[in-house]
Amino acid sequence: MKLFFVFLLLVIHSILFGQKDFFKDRKADLELGINVGSRKPTFEIGLNLFKLFDRGMVSNSLLLSSEFNYSNSNLLIAPKLTYSKSYLILNFSGSIIYYNYNHSNGLFFRPNFGFTYCGWLDLVYGYNIPLEHKLEFVNTHTITLRGRLFGILKDDIF
Repeated sequence: MKLFFVFLLLVIHSILFGQKDFFKDRKADLELGINVGSRKPTFEIGLNLFKLFDRGMVSNSLLLSSEFNYSNSNLLIAPKLTYSKSYLILNFSGSIIYYNYNHSNGLFFRPNFGFTYCGWLDLVYGYNIPLEHKLEFVNTHTITLRGRLFGILKDDIF
């Protein structure tokens, strides 16, 4: 029952304070995140290149980022291009990822779905689908927590 009330509060807050009214109009925002799965966790850093708002409740964005992990004296680098669409507290996105680790590489598609809080904090589930060949170091199922830095809030909110 408590979870239902928290969910209801998030929906009401998202309707009253839409993304358009909550954030500065900037061309790009810095985003940080962590991707956790059954294998290697990866850290993510990127730029949200554009955000298009519709009535403050719907947003579309394009994220150019990269996932990183350092283990066993090897660096995992995975450049990623993500298109994201958010509505109220729901987030749907798709990513094209090129994993490169220890002389092995491959291209993957990751559809994601989950929740967002006013467009600045996302918690999504994703499933990596190999487009070339499967790599054993890539997480099949991932949970991603991604957020934007606090410097993007409008000055007259509070």
